[in-house]
Amino acid sequence: MPPSGMPKNFMLAWLLVLLQHGDAHGYEIARLLRDRFAIETEPSTLYHALRRLARDGAIASCWNPSERGPARRAYHLTTPGRALLDEWKATLEQYRVCLKMFSDLYVATDEEIILPNTA
Repeated sequence: MPPSGMPKNFMLAWLLVLLQHGDAHGYEIARLLRDRFAIETEPSTLYHALRRLARDGAIASCWNPSERGPARRAYHLTTPGRALLDEWKATLEQYRVCLKMFSDLYVATDEEIILPNTA
């Protein structure tokens, strides 16, 4: 059976591309992924990915005090994170091309595809 869900580590790319548009709290990121892009993720998965990106220097965070409730951690993209995002974009563009070829082959007629005669 084919795998379901996102490819491995794809959440990292999503986090980077979202944070290029501005600082965000983890809860805001989860809500945006769910409501705007229909991506459901467990909080533990999201925060693990955020910690990994922070550990690798791709993002940084700071505590924002709040007048209503506890301080919240806000994440932002760093210069190395921007470079990593550029790498993800190039990789995903290669995947897009490959998926397009697969899709084209899937819907192609036998006359459009010439396979070697194995008989």
